[in-house]
Amino acid sequence: MKQFPLRIWLYFACDCLVLVVCFLHIPSLIQRATTPFQVEDRNGHPFVINVIDRKACGILERGDIVLRWKGESVAVPEALEFLSDISSIGDTVLVTYQRADKIEESSVTLIPFYPSLRFVIITYFVGFGIWGIGMYILWFGWRDLAGRVLHWMMICFASVVMVTWGSAFPTVIERVVRPCIFFLSYEVGIPMFFFFTMLYPRPKFRSQLMVAAVTFIPALAMLSGSLYFYLGALDRHSISDFTRFQSFYNVFHAALFLYVGGGIVNLIHSYVAAAAPEERQRTKWILWGFIVGAIPFLFLYILPQLLFSKYLIDEEYTTIAFLVIPFAFAVSFIKYRLFDIEVIINRSIVYSVLTLFIGAAYVVVVLFLTSIIGGQAVFEEYLYVVAVTLVVALLINPLRKRIQRLVDESLFAARTNFRLAMTATTESLHSVLSGEELCIRLAESIRNIVPSETVAVYWMKNNLLTLAGAYGVEPRQQISPAKNFTAALESSSLLALKESIALPGDAMNFSHTLFLKECGFSVCVPMKTESNEVLGMVALSPHSSNRQYDENEIDFVLTLCAHAAEILERLLLQERIILERGEKKHFEELSNLKSDFVSYVSHELRAPLTSIKIFSELLQRRLALRDAKADEYVRIIDGESDRLNRMVTNILDTARIERGGREYVLKEADLCALVRQVLGTMKYLLKKHRFRVKLQLPKGKQLIRADVDAVAQAIINLVSNAIKYSTREKFISVAVLKRNGFVFCRVNDHGDGISKEALPHLFEKFYRAPSHAGAIQGVGLGLSLVQHIMNEHGGRVEVRSVPGKGSSFTLSFPISRIQKENRQGAKNAKKIAKI
Repeated sequence: MKQFPLRIWLYFACDCLVLVVCFLHIPSLIQRATTPFQVEDRNGHPFVINVIDRKACGILERGDIVLRWKGESVAVPEALEFLSDISSIGDTVLVTYQRADKIEESSVTLIPFYPSLRFVIITYFVGFGIWGIGMYILWFGWRDLAGRVLHWMMICFASVVMVTWGSAFPTVIERVVRPCIFFLSYEVGIPMFFFFTMLYPRPKFRSQLMVAAVTFIPALAMLSGSLYFYLGALDRHSISDFTRFQSFYNVFHAALFLYVGGGIVNLIHSYVAAAAPEERQRTKWILWGFIVGAIPFLFLYILPQLLFSKYLIDEEYTTIAFLVIPFAFAVSFIKYRLFDIEVIINRSIVYSVLTLFIGAAYVVVVLFLTSIIGGQAVFEEYLYVVAVTLVVALLINPLRKRIQRLVDESLFAARTNFRLAMTATTESLHSVLSGEELCIRLAESIRNIVPSETVAVYWMKNNLLTLAGAYGVEPRQQISPAKNFTAALESSSLLALKESIALPGDAMNFSHTLFLKECGFSVCVPMKTESNEVLGMVALSPHSSNRQYDENEIDFVLTLCAHAAEILERLLLQERIILERGEKKHFEELSNLKSDFVSYVSHELRAPLTSIKIFSELLQRRLALRDAKADEYVRIIDGESDRLNRMVTNILDTARIERGGREYVLKEADLCALVRQVLGTMKYLLKKHRFRVKLQLPKGKQLIRADVDAVAQAIINLVSNAIKYSTREKFISVAVLKRNGFVFCRVNDHGDGISKEALPHLFEKFYRAPSHAGAIQGVGLGLSLVQHIMNEHGGRVEVRSVPGKGSSFTLSFPISRIQKENRQGAKNAKKIAKI
């Protein structure tokens, strides 16, 4: 079971809920009523142009002008459709009409809008196909924004097709839910197509939010008006509300041409600007699907209704055209991997789905054509006949295949043998586990079927064709192809000597005769990917110069090489993944080994350093005060042991951080006292290198919440770096500042400075600036530790440097809660004193 975020499961739930509403709408379609006559708009009035049912029309005739329906004035033909929708089949309606100069009345009986189930079956077949494509897109492309938008667009299209106009039953679903779903799907789904083309195959603008606002705000405004007036018209049976609704609806239909036209222009631009052939192909299929599917609907259904209040063709004809859209998307998905989705599809599943789809399409098309010829009344009569015929055809199909096989084996043995050999060879190639085995088995298979003196399989490595499998006369081990020969392999399906092919074809290249003769081959077939990357080639040479390869042999080699290229691409990808995994594991092992080694060496150094430190302190106490030289030596031992101890501590802390074992104990501490302590600890080193130190501390304590040892270590590392990299002017300034809720510790030096190239890498572990890598001692861990310590304290470290003039490192700490409370208390005390 695939793992999806909760919101994606909600998407699937909404899709299924919409489908349920669509199927609940079927009775409304079947029982939809209409007038027994057809009208069109003439001079602002519905004009009767055809009488469908003479008996149901009463005395109403062709040429009459309909004025009122049950006493209410009727201004547009669409109003008659609306009034029929809120009525039932068989209802008798009093219609006022004008004939010549006379105004008369006639009772008409409403008849079924759809004489048969033809429209319902076609509509739901198309709608369910589009809905299924939408679900498929969400299943595999939910991570991509364009994929999610395309999914909703498909669900909207499916809803519009299935939840079309029907009888307005007095139920919540038909009076509220169905209109809301229809108008939302229609008036948001079309803009969503435009929005999708702004995102796919890559965003046209940086601000997707701005594109969405420009796209959907006008559509939502039109949607609000349409829903408001249509629901009001349904609730009050008001023709005036319906007329206002029709105005909003016509505005949207005018905007619809802008949305669809703009989307098609975007797809054309994406097709022209596509960098890769696959991207161009999948964009072409989507573009083709929308043009073929949408053009009949726009120009034969919507535009005539918008201009003349009539339709040039029935809705079901345009609905059938929508079948092209899911078909185009299916091709784009399966063949060209829309959204770069890697989908492994079982061949039997594809065959089953396609068979089911084609069978259903066959039934629909046959019934549709039959009802056109014989009238819709014959639709139900032939429904069972066509269904039984299809079932019989499916049952007879295995017998047909058996007869075909017998005929092929008896009368067309050569072709059958090649087909059987192709099946067996393909299955054999699919079972190999390495590229070397594939090449050997490919050469063996071709030689068993296509008689040749030499069969050689090469694969491309470092722009060289290297022999990987061969049978017959030993060919060359390596071929260094010229650029034009490599280009020919990429663009052609076969390179050959003209005299070696019995029936030359258009896709064959005969322009490399000299090169082929030099290599000793008559035919070369490239193995290449869909993007025309050459993975290798198969080379053949016949037993004699008079021998020619026939059409079946060439087709066999071409087909087998195409299969072998797919398998080789998969094997190379698997090998690359395995190699990357091995390298990653090896790197992790080396990293762990490095950490263990650092910990071991550091611990081994820590023991003698501790002894040196202890004994230097004991010796210092026992020395006579008058022996100044001995006292100096002891201070040197003590200072150097401190320096080594700091280096070992840095290494140990780095190892702990990598293992996640470094912990910090935070408590209230005075940053000024910490700085004094650090400079006291560094006194020996500063004196040894003759540094002048300027200390700037504010009055009072500057409290921070910190791990005292860790912060002291960070300041020591900054002072140590200042000492090491100040080779000219021996001056260091250490200051503690307070500003904007933070306490700062700043260490300045007048040293060599840091180059712009080195600044981005300054806090990386083991990084040493190239200009100082050999001259300055150290392992490059100090600044990485400083950054880690500051991150753990909720602070940060900043650096400014001018090459040749020095550097400034600043540690910033949030002010402690206690200090904030003290400051607030002092302010309150001042206010009280003033009062």
